[in-house]
Amino acid sequence: MAIAWTLSPFLPGDGQELRYYAPLGALLSMHPTLMRSLRSALQTLAGLAVGVALAGAVLLLSEPSVWTISLVIGLGSLIGGMR
Repeated sequence: MAIAWTLSPFLPGDGQELRYYAPLGALLSMHPTLMRSLRSALQTLAGLAVGVALAGAVLLLSEPSVWTISLVIGLGSLIGGMR
């Protein structure tokens, strides 16, 4: 946005008088991408938290084995597939 503000006086027409439109346009064009990245980061954190919780449950309730780890992986896959 700072680049848009800096370069706006060099635009033809009323670029000097309407400088605020350049950063506003930059903000509006970046908003969907920023929100998509934020949503993806939150989904990754939620998945990590669920994985840690499932692993902690296995450690507290039983001893890790092939069966318990397979069960946790299956549960994690089912939870991950939910909307």
